[in-house]
Amino acid sequence: MTTPPLITTHTLPPVPAIGAATFVLPAQIEWHQIIPRLGDRSPRHAVLHQDSSTGAATMLVWLPCDFHVPEHWHTASEKHYILQGKLIIQCPTGEAELVPGAFNYMPARMPHQAWTREEDCLLINTVDSTWDVRWTGDGPDRQKGKFKSEA
Repeated sequence: MTTPPLITTHTLPPVPAIGAATFVLPAQIEWHQIIPRLGDRSPRHAVLHQDSSTGAATMLVWLPCDFHVPEHWHTASEKHYILQGKLIIQCPTGEAELVPGAFNYMPARMPHQAWTREEDCLLINTVDSTWDVRWTGDGPDRQKGKFKSEA
């Protein structure tokens, strides 16, 4: 088994802008696999907007049901807003099950992991600088995990 890279940096495609505003209609959304080697089980993201000077971005993220996002961190702070499904997020300061309408702020460099259970999850993810993923353990090769309360 090969060791996954400890740092995964995603180059986000530019999104066309009209004047000072950006408009992205559903037919224009381009989905990209986050972990291509997982095939159809790969989470996907779609960039809605990215600031070319700071790298700050707003993305849609889709996670399949019964999926574990292994522990990782980002150099940028990250915000999650749940649109559909449920997402359980765990970090050193707590664990929460986020439902549609729920919000989460994750400070830069804070290790965290997440799970979906019975349903897919769709969320808005924003970062305040370039989005990177720094895996702390086995990375995306580890697809099952236990909650802190199940350990």
